[in-house]
Amino acid sequence: MKSQPKSLVRRHWGILLILTAVALLGTAYNLAIPVLEKPDERWHYPVVKYLADGHGLPVYDPNVEQPWKQEGSQPPLYYTLAALVTAGVPTDDFWALRGSGNPYYLSMLHGPRGDNQNMLIHYPARESFPYRGSVLALHLARQLSVAMALATVLATYLIALEIYPGSRALALGAAAVAGFNPMFLFIGSSVSNDATVAATCAWTGLAALRLALRPDATSRRALVRGSPSGWPCCPSPARWRWCRWWASPWSSPPGGRGRGPNC
Repeated sequence: MKSQPKSLVRRHWGILLILTAVALLGTAYNLAIPVLEKPDERWHYPVVKYLADGHGLPVYDPNVEQPWKQEGSQPPLYYTLAALVTAGVPTDDFWALRGSGNPYYLSMLHGPRGDNQNMLIHYPARESFPYRGSVLALHLARQLSVAMALATVLATYLIALEIYPGSRALALGAAAVAGFNPMFLFIGSSVSNDATVAATCAWTGLAALRLALRPDATSRRALVRGSPSGWPCCPSPARWRWCRWWASPWSSPPGGRGRGPNC
């Protein structure tokens, strides 16, 4: 038993190198780009903060101006994990941080237009290492996305091996193409549920492949492997109602219409 991990390392040392490189690059992307400057981080993080502050899942209302906008209706898995990671960090300064907008940002709809790339004004005294407050929480939430990106790269490697057993060079190439894509690294190190969606889909795809290609596949294994992937992704009370209706052949669909899509 003790030799098994060593054997795995010898056989799969290539993917360990790729994962290490992706982890370092993802961390660099996390630290190099100022907080709240990546796409929609200003809307994703309030969901994390709301959960970390003990309020439970937010109720999304498209007719009311809310600090998370449409991100409040997203699947809760990433936000729940990020809230657990950042629960002990004081974030009372978040609203002041998000409110320090740059009036010369190039895409401002109102006010003077400039060529500034940053949406916010960043103060080194507030955002420099060692991180604290909301800046620390944001970097931790970003690093969680890096972990999800690593899970996606590993799943890509295993999917390639599942389709082409023994073709480690091909599997390493697939993992490298996924992991070293600059946009994947950029989004995979942001406060966003995108990396978690990618990881969930990749591991669900791997489970589906193994069920389809291996002779020992059973309905019980399909249920066991599929349930952990599906339940965390149901995003809202409305979607839960659809799930309950779909699971029951005697119930009527929401709104009284014909059978619709499952969750």
